[in-house]
Amino acid sequence: MISDITHDLSVDKIIYKFSTQEQCTYVLSTIEQNIYLVILFENKKSEKDSFINHFVMELCQNLRCEKVFASLKNQAK
Repeated sequence: MISDITHDLSVDKIIYKFSTQEQCTYVLSTIEQNIYLVILFENKKSEKDSFINHFVMELCQNLRCEKVFASLKNQAK
């Protein structure tokens, strides 16, 4: 699945894929170029679910250590 949508995945983009065969929703996001976050839900989830979107975005930012790097940049000035 990841190889099929690699061109769609970019940093700060969340992709929802619903598998009708398995009746589950995959939520995919890129952490780094070759590191992906995949969350699996056992039912159909909407792309408009702000709680899931916020959770995925915040988790990816934490895994990239964006806040740490930003604080290091500000101290160097």
